[in-house]
Amino acid sequence: MDIEGILAIICAVGLPIGGGLYLAFKVNQSKHAEKMAMIERGLVEEDKPKPKNTGEMLKRGLLMIGLAIGGLLGFWVAESFYTRQSYWLIIGLFMMLFGGIATAVSYIILSHKNKN
Repeated sequence: MDIEGILAIICAVGLPIGGGLYLAFKVNQSKHAEKMAMIERGLVEEDKPKPKNTGEMLKRGLLMIGLAIGGLLGFWVAESFYTRQSYWLIIGLFMMLFGGIATAVSYIILSHKNKN
């Protein structure tokens, strides 16, 4: 690999990351300046009430578990009934199937929890 290739990779990866960090810094800086101006004027920002836990962590956790189980079962089925054309398709379909099942299970758990 020559220097142009390395430079292209650095630019392709580094510029978006650097731009995102710069943007985040500027947003944080403007929020800080706004809060300092409110303090100087004597305005006190009231604490915002925390939103209720809607079970986002449960949803995400079950989805990740479902995707992992689907990936493992898809890999096992693809290895057992090996066809070169459908190898990744089988794994992807199993991941979608078990991800959907996990999402449905999280919906059922949260709806049952909200009833009580």
